[in-house]
Amino acid sequence: MSDFKIHAAMANILNDCVPIAKDRRNKMQGFQFRGIDDAYNALHPVMSKHQVITVPRVLNMEREERQTKNGGTLIYTMLTVEYDFVCGEDGSKITVGPVIGEAMDTGDKSCNKALSMAHKSILLQTFTIPTHSDDADATTHADIEPKAQSLPATDGQYEIINKGIVDGFVSKRTQAWFGANNKRNWTNLNESQARSIIEEIVKQQETKGE
Repeated sequence: MSDFKIHAAMANILNDCVPIAKDRRNKMQGFQFRGIDDAYNALHPVMSKHQVITVPRVLNMEREERQTKNGGTLIYTMLTVEYDFVCGEDGSKITVGPVIGEAMDTGDKSCNKALSMAHKSILLQTFTIPTHSDDADATTHADIEPKAQSLPATDGQYEIINKGIVDGFVSKRTQAWFGANNKRNWTNLNESQARSIIEEIVKQQETKGE
């Protein structure tokens, strides 16, 4: 049986958790939600009492710009994060996740918001505090233009990629992507994906002195 104290500490936090009321309201869509500060206010004293901290680790980040109908720009960020719950008494830990955090912002705060979303989700789910909303709930961007369709790869791009595969100038991952079980990827390849693969081919050719 493990002597690690993190398991008992987590159970004690769960036992001491109090309900978090939905006291915040999304002004645009009119529904109630719990914010990240609500989660912190409820859990900070309990986690401090039982000497448990959380340490985030971002596994992946995706970002893109989205256009609004008014001509503005929204920065959309999606983070994949896992958290270590560490016991301050003996250093033992439990890793929880990964969890997804998503957020949009017109400035430079989308990453911060996404990280807060991921943290709120992991706290509420780990300690089974009921919730069904996100923190982007406070701001709803309803006027986003539909994302533009990607153009299909050109015949010239297909020819360069095919030669690169035959000559061995692509990674094993790319080769597998175009393998026998993924023939559909040839017809679904878009121009942007093709450009990335061609850049890979050029780099390999330069490395090998071709």
